[in-house]
Amino acid sequence: MKKILIADDSQLVRTILKDTLKNNYEVIEADNGYSAYNLTVEELPDLVILDLVMPELDGIEVTRKIRTDDRTKHIPIIISTGSEGVHSEFNKNFETTVQGFIEKPYKAELIIQKIKKILGEDA
Repeated sequence: MKKILIADDSQLVRTILKDTLKNNYEVIEADNGYSAYNLTVEELPDLVILDLVMPELDGIEVTRKIRTDDRTKHIPIIISTGSEGVHSEFNKNFETTVQGFIEKPYKAELIIQKIKKILGEDA
């Protein structure tokens, strides 16, 4: 079973995402950016879902750390945000790439569809 790391400082958001994914994926959780990066290095998940705004390190900083670490640079990242329009600005302004974005409030079927596409699974 593929492993997904959910990093969000909101317990409610982590629970919603975990409930959405738990039947198809092993889910691990982090409640801040520092833990998210450390768990990414330790667990080497198949995909990381990062909240853009988190304590310790924000989603941008975690993405940069993941992308510059040889152990983790290949891991796909989805940014979770409550801000509309962050998609193009993120890649343009922060010189780092992510594989997708999901906007709050979440639509379960769209999240699963996006993850399956990124991981190369049948949708």
